Amino acid sequence: MSYYGGTIELESAEWNDKKAVEYELAQAAWGMRLNVWYDLFHWNKNIVCADKRAAINKLASMPDWNGVLYHMDVPDTAAIKRLVAAERKAEERYREVCAATDIHNRKSKTITCKACGSRVELARFKGSVCPVCKKSLRSESARERVDRAKKAHEAAVERLAAARAENARKHGELAWMLSYIERC
Repeated sequence: MSYYGGTIELESAEWNDKKAVEYELAQAAWGMRLNVWYDLFHWNKNIVCADKRAAINKLASMPDWNGVLYHMDVPDTAAIKRLVAAERKAEERYREVCAATDIHNRKSKTITCKACGSRVELARFKGSVCPVCKKSLRSESARERVDRAKKAHEAAVERLAAARAENARKHGELAWMLSYIERC
């Protein structure tokens, strides 16, 4: 027996009214010719995601037949657009630092691991860790540069997510995002 699944978006203005949401779900399922039993759904009113992408990610981490609320149609403010630009710049900087400190940029054909002392031929493998001891082959200063760039990018991503969540909480309308499994 095989299964396939997906998500259904319900843009119900009366999200507090479970019957209205279930009716809309039944209409959507009928339109998609699905045998969705809406009494099997776990309606998670306490989980409110900032946007559609966050709702899909949340549903991917949950068991099947779940519904979560998300804020829809929230326009980005000028502050969020600045944070998006800062996040892209931080990501670009992180990629540049990783490329600049890559061990394959060396002129020599071999490199010695400082942790275990093995000599590694660069043409035989990809990556920047020793195949013997799994320690980084980058220098200490290069690892610090990569770590700083990575932390700066992660901080920019967190600031952007927090700003989008706050904007959605203030200005977004709520809708249901449902995950389902269809038996065929």
